[in-house]
Amino acid sequence: MQASTDLRNIITGWFESVGKGDPSWTERHVSLNNGVRLVGTDPSEVLEGCHAPHDLALTQVT
Repeated sequence: MQASTDLRNIITGWFESVGKGDPSWTERHVSLNNGVRLVGTDPSEVLEGCHAPHDLALTQVT
């Protein structure tokens, strides 16, 4: 496995946006496409549809 600067920047940006309460990262990086699926660490944690993952990400920021 090799480190990826691009992935590091995306993850760092997420934590920075949460720390600042800035939803702009979510608006740029979380799709509103109907086929989006977000799977959590628990197999029963699954969000599907265009707004569920996006809205959850926004609640983490604000």
